[in-house]
Amino acid sequence: MNYSDWAMKELSDLPNTKEAYLYKQKVIDHMTKKANELVATGLSDNDVLNELVIDEFKNIKKGFYSSQSTKKQIKRKARNFNLTILGWSAYSLILLSTFLFVSFSTSLWAKTWLILVAGILLPVAGFMFYGSVKIIKRSTIASILSRAMILGAVMLTCVTVFLLALFLTSIPRTWIILIAAVPLALIVDMLTSLILKQKTAVIFCVLYIPAIAAFIYLIGGLTSVLPWHPSWIIIIASLAVDILIVFFS
Repeated sequence: MNYSDWAMKELSDLPNTKEAYLYKQKVIDHMTKKANELVATGLSDNDVLNELVIDEFKNIKKGFYSSQSTKKQIKRKARNFNLTILGWSAYSLILLSTFLFVSFSTSLWAKTWLILVAGILLPVAGFMFYGSVKIIKRSTIASILSRAMILGAVMLTCVTVFLLALFLTSIPRTWIILIAAVPLALIVDMLTSLILKQKTAVIFCVLYIPAIAAFIYLIGGLTSVLPWHPSWIIIIASLAVDILIVFFS
C-alpha cells in the first residue's frame, strides 16, 4: 500500500476539524520528505520504500491526540495564569480599599497598616504552602525546595501573628512568638520528612528532637509556664528518645 493511502486510512476517523485537516497535510508532507530522502540514497523498490516510511510514521494517530492534549494544557495554563493575575488584582484593590476605609473611618493609622501587612503575608504564606504540596514529590531538588517553601510559610505566618499580637493586644513578651516559630518550623519539616517517607527522615528526627526540646524548655522558662529547674530534664529525655529512634530504626 502506498504510504499516503495508508496515512489517510489510518487518520480517517479523526474529527472533521481544521486542526485534523492540517495535521493530515503535515503528516503527508513529512512522509513525502522522508520518501524523497530514501530515494536520494538509491532506494528504488517502491514496496520497500513504502514499508520503511510507514514504519517510521506508524504512531501518527497517537501523535494527533497527543498534540491536541498538549494544546489544551497550554490553553488551560494560560487561562489559569490570566485568572490568577485577575484574582490578585481584584484582591489587591479590595485590600487597599479596606485599608483606606478603615483608616479614614477610625483615624487609627498607627494600627491599620497591619491590614496591609496581614493581607499580604498570609496569602503569600498560603500560596507557598499550596505550591510546596504541588511539587513536593516531583524530584529530589523539588522536594528540598518544597520543604523550604513550607518553612517559609510557617515563618511568615508566625511573623504576622507576632505583629498582630504586638500592636493589637497587651500580651506581654510577644517576641516569644518569633522564638516559637523556630521549633514550629522544625516540627513541620520533620513531619513532612516522615510523611514523604524519605531516607533521611530518621536523621532529621534525631537532629530536630533535641533542638525542639531545647526551645520548649527555653520558651517554657521565659513564659514561666515551666520552672527552669528541673524542666531541663526535657532535653535529656529528648536525647533518650533519639537513642530509641536510632535503635529501632
